[in-house]
Amino acid sequence: MNTLHIRAVGDLRCPYVDAAGRNVPGRFAGRARKTFDVLPEGESVPDHEHYRRALKHGDLALVAPAPLDVPTAIAPLPVIDLGDRLPVIDLPAHEENDQ
Repeated sequence: MNTLHIRAVGDLRCPYVDAAGRNVPGRFAGRARKTFDVLPEGESVPDHEHYRRALKHGDLALVAPAPLDVPTAIAPLPVIDLGDRLPVIDLPAHEENDQ
């Protein structure tokens, strides 16, 4: 399912809608659950017509999600010098079934 990353605007309150399209009582999109303060980092919500309409009317603002904390460089794997030798791999003996 697609999602939108939104933030509440000012004192406006947009009811929170779950993935099935049902209102969640006492919950508002882009706001803290207990204090109803605006979440500065925003919130991911289901891509639903209810939210798109609120974005169009200015009740919510569409924001880019915070970037993931991904390391910028990955340490290279150590190189093992075998010289002229090939690695030896021991494989289990293969038994043939006569059926």
